[in-house]
This record gives sequence, C-alpha cells and structure tokens, in this order.
Amino acid sequence: MTTGGRSTTDKWKVTFLWAGRLAMVLALLLLCLESYKSWPGISSWRPDAADLFVLTGCAAGYACALFLLAEAWHRIVRAFGTPERAVSYKAYMRSSVAKYLPGNVAHLIGRGFLMRGNTLKDGDIVKSTFVELIITPAGALLTLAVLFLVAGQSTFAPWFGNYSEGMAVGGLFVCSAAAIVLALGRIANRPNARLQLSWAVFLSALFMAVLGLIFIAIYSLLSSDIPRAELFEASIVSWLLGFVTPGAPGGLGVREASLSILLQDHGADATVLISAALLRLVTIAGDLIFFSTSWLIFPHRPARETKKGGRSRLG
Repeated sequence: MTTGGRSTTDKWKVTFLWAGRLAMVLALLLLCLESYKSWPGISSWRPDAADLFVLTGCAAGYACALFLLAEAWHRIVRAFGTPERAVSYKAYMRSSVAKYLPGNVAHLIGRGFLMRGNTLKDGDIVKSTFVELIITPAGALLTLAVLFLVAGQSTFAPWFGNYSEGMAVGGLFVCSAAAIVLALGRIANRPNARLQLSWAVFLSALFMAVLGLIFIAIYSLLSSDIPRAELFEASIVSWLLGFVTPGAPGGLGVREASLSILLQDHGADATVLISAALLRLVTIAGDLIFFSTSWLIFPHRPARETKKGGRSRLG
C-alpha cells in the first residue's frame, strides 16, 4: 500500500526511527540533568591504579563475551545454510563497531553484505538478521528467568514481590524463550534449525550473564550499597531497553538513563551515573578490542592467495 509515493511500511519505519531518536535525546537530557544535580559527587571520584586495572579487565572480559554472540550468530545462520565459522565470525566481528553509527542499523547492513555469496541466499540473510533481533532479547529473558527462579522475586519490579510471583514470572520467561525458538524454527529451512536456535538463545543468555557480572564489578569499585542481584537485573533490563530503541546508536543514552531510573530508589545518584558511564566506556573499549581482533584472526589476504584456497584460523 502506497500513499503519496511512499509506502505505509516506509512511513512506519520513519516514525519508529524518529521516535527512537526522540527517546535518545530525552534520555541524554535526563542524564545531563541528573549529572548536574549530582556533579559534586561525580567530580570527587578519582580512579586509582587498581580501579583502572579492573576496568581494563572488564573491557577485555566484555570483548571475550562478544564471541558468545558471534557463535550465536553462527548458529542462527546455520539454521538457513552451511557457512563456515570463518565466514560468520568475520562478518559479525568486522561489523560490530558499526552499531555506533547514526541509525543503529549499519552493523546489520554491513554484516549482511559480508555474508553474501556464502551458501546463503539474500533472503536467508534477511531472515537470519530478523531471527537474531528476536533471539538475543530471548536470551536476556532467559537470564532474567534464571535470576527470578533463584531469587524467587524481582529486586525492583513493583508489580510482583513475593517468592511465588517471582517463580511464576521466571517460568513464564523460560516458556517465552522456548516458544520463540519453536516459532522461529518454522521459517528456517534446515532440519536441525530449532537445535541451532536453542543454542543461540543459550549463548545469548550467557552473554547477558557476563554483562551483568561486569556491571557488578564496575559498581563495586565505587560502592556496595546496592544488592548485587539488583545490579545484575538492572544491567540486563537497561540493555534490553537500549536494544529495542530504534535510532539510538548502541542504545546510547537510553541504557544509561534506564540504569539511573531503575536504581534511583537507593539515592546514590552520583554512584549510579558514574557506574553507567564506566559501563559505556568498558563496552565501547570491548567492542573496539573485538573488532581489532578480527584483523588478527582474519588478516587481509591478496586476491591471488584467496583463490589458492587460503583459509583463516577459524576455517
């Protein structure tokens, strides 16, 4: 359906994009306001050598965790074709930093371009990208489900607070992740598609767990006044909110503002803001390490050498 030369779908895409940009701007304004109010506490923090060592370790740990998402991507594309890890990993790693470009879609476009001509049709690449956009949040739900099932409740959600309700929500999230795998398996064209997608959800959940642990380590550098389960949960929920916000490069502003709002009941605004900023720096550094590593694992090869059948280390 078209209206005035532009399809209804295109109009919806533009609407969602600008809505996401507006959310990012509002989130950044909120962060600026909170930073202004908490500036005395923010400006008084001085990291020492031990803090810098921990932050460097967190960045390296985050870079290693990104290989879990690279393997999840490989499992997803294996549900549609038979590309080697050398192909899927290279595409994922080389396009990883493009998520910080305006629009928050350049990494998806670049990855699809790098995957072309490797046992996957263009339609299969589009389907794989669509599946990944659902599988990764499903992994986050699975991680939250484990937390709810272990703790028996959400640490900050006001709509439930006792053990039985927490167990129920955890079970619901597990069932949701399973339903997502079953539903997405229908659009894949290989017999073991659901197994591959199940692995992708599991690997995404492991990544979210590492992300939560990294935020706990960062916050612990400044304070220990917030329970670790709450920090873990808030980091994953804020990641999800940034992930589903269109137009915000890498969830910029949205994730930081979400952390500030989710943890505001503790009154440690300066500590939360510093931790959120440090988490952003750690993830950017980790993305850069991950991207740079791709050039070591997959060095550029002249066309003549490629034709002779040279293969990368993950071939």
